[in-house]
Amino acid sequence: MSRHYMKLLKEPDRVAKTVQQHGQLRLIFLQHNNPAVKEHACKLIEILVQAEFLKATAGGTTPLDPEHEYEINKIERRLKLPLTDHQVKTIHDLAIQITQASIKLHASLTGIGYNVDQTLGTDKQVFSIMGPHRDHYYGDIFVIFKLEIMLHPDANFSVQAATTFGPSLSAYTHRSWLKNPNNDGKCTEQFHSSKLHCSVPHYEYAAARELVALTGKDKQTMDAR
Repeated sequence: MSRHYMKLLKEPDRVAKTVQQHGQLRLIFLQHNNPAVKEHACKLIEILVQAEFLKATAGGTTPLDPEHEYEINKIERRLKLPLTDHQVKTIHDLAIQITQASIKLHASLTGIGYNVDQTLGTDKQVFSIMGPHRDHYYGDIFVIFKLEIMLHPDANFSVQAATTFGPSLSAYTHRSWLKNPNNDGKCTEQFHSSKLHCSVPHYEYAAARELVALTGKDKQTMDAR
């Protein structure tokens, strides 16, 4: 999860929408393709999320508000007509679990919080460095060979780190074919243009050519003896 998205989870309405997108709940909505069911379920989720946020604000000591409790029971009774008891319990439990996890998460945000990431937009992505590097604070690297992720339109990689288009501007030192626009906004645009997407045919040729160009920039010949 990106740092930007973690910050959004400070808002109850954002958490409620996250709950609604859970796979199990989407399956329930799909099985019961009824606007009234979805409306009641979403209302139930909103109330449960708000109740958990209120509880967290009071240090976990505040009991469930009588009005909230009444509304929760009323909606759950309505949902038990079209849904099974297990499905209603699933909605109830997931709403509480995800809200509690969200509260715990934004109380201690992960990531380094580098302000340049906000300028480059990389705070909206989960990213890491592949290969040797000296930035210990990036943490461990996990490679997931899964087509759904690799070919997702939001998945991308670049030969050089995003920050090389930021303060250091080292992208223009290593990539002599790039012209430094001397403008922060234009530099950010160049970074986004340099991204490679596995869903685009022949991306591997583009990556290989750039690697060859980078490594061959200073070493013009190869000693094959």
